[in-house]
Amino acid sequence: MNRRRIALVSGPGAAAATGVPAASGVTGERVPGRGLLGASRRKRGDAGALVPLVAVLAAHVDSGQGVFAAMRHVAARCQGSEAGGDKAVVRGFGLSLRQADLAQRVGADPARVLVEAAGGSEDPILAGALRDLAACLELSSARGVPLGSLLAHLADSLQARLDAEAALEAVLAGPAATARLLVALPAVGAGLSVVLLGGQWVDAAASPVGRVLLLAGTALMVASRVWTGRILKRARLVEVRA
Repeated sequence: MNRRRIALVSGPGAAAATGVPAASGVTGERVPGRGLLGASRRKRGDAGALVPLVAVLAAHVDSGQGVFAAMRHVAARCQGSEAGGDKAVVRGFGLSLRQADLAQRVGADPARVLVEAAGGSEDPILAGALRDLAACLELSSARGVPLGSLLAHLADSLQARLDAEAALEAVLAGPAATARLLVALPAVGAGLSVVLLGGQWVDAAASPVGRVLLLAGTALMVASRVWTGRILKRARLVEVRA
């Protein structure tokens, strides 16, 4: 069994039972912010949509219901009006639960079905949650760790990731606004020059030296935008380490 995957979902209690070190997060994937200077709000919305679903799954298992009966309940909820957040992510999660339930009915490995569903998902949040759910099933089956506590830890891990990314965006809001202002200043300066100098600015820009300076300034402005975007994107990379 993949020790790294187990460590990602085990938590302190499961770590004591299994000897596998606990982790503080959901997946080891990096999730970059969207756009040049934009926030990763959609990805946080995806995680927020999955948190209550995993929590409901954990609550049903903790109450004594079988895990696959709980999966059927949550899958039905994913298709109904109770589901919130990103509809595609919620429905994808529900469909994966239905596939896992069907797999155990025909004698196949439900954990493998969840891993395969994760591999076919284009959403990193959904894929990570499905892989960790599969690891929960494997760990509970192989080591006897209570599945309800593992699922509760998985829900907590998703929420912790959501909170961490929200805090990161709050910290980066100021630098992002400053970056946008600095990128816009050269264009504002050029516009003021046109207003104040009129025809003289056009004559200066049409001269050989003016064209060179205009091209150089434009290139530097584009380069600063790209470079600033890369800095902010790198700062937004969230990696949860085991």
